[in-house]
Amino acid sequence: MSQITTNFSFEEICPSVPREKLSQVQMEMVITMAGMLQTIRNRLGVAVKINNGVRVAEDYNRLVAAGYSPSQTSDHYYGYPVTITDPLKVYKYGKLFTYSVGAVDFRAPTMPNDGVYEIVKSLIDAQKIKVGQLIHEYGSGMDWIHISNDPRRYYSDRFVTMYLDREKFLTSSDAGKTYQKYVAV
Repeated sequence: MSQITTNFSFEEICPSVPREKLSQVQMEMVITMAGMLQTIRNRLGVAVKINNGVRVAEDYNRLVAAGYSPSQTSDHYYGYPVTITDPLKVYKYGKLFTYSVGAVDFRAPTMPNDGVYEIVKSLIDAQKIKVGQLIHEYGSGMDWIHISNDPRRYYSDRFVTMYLDREKFLTSSDAGKTYQKYVAV
């Protein structure tokens, strides 16, 4: 195993992608994600399990075949090109989306994810970590936290504002089919 941080390895974040297949930029995205996860784990004080990390086109097809609705513009692709079929997204990005910046879905098996979400949000609010999105996705027996790298780490403010800005704090009660703005409880 190739450790990136004390508690996270390359293979946990990239289970289906050999290290030598990543570009330098993609590797930087993986290292940044591992650092964020380590900060989260240190704050939680418990183990963090990655459910989903780097995806490639084959992963997208597998998820669709299994009945999931993965986004063609998901940050899980870490810059790997994904064919876009939605005409509005094709108009905006072209036929291939390559602007993803890295994301993982994770959980802390010994803690409820709504509490994990609140703790991670407090790390963001305190500027201990910088993220693109933080989403609590649950429903249909599923429950995880989605976190993505901050796109401003890789792209200019202008580019992010025009093309990559997304709602930062979201929840989904139908396992990622629809999303609502996060509302503090």
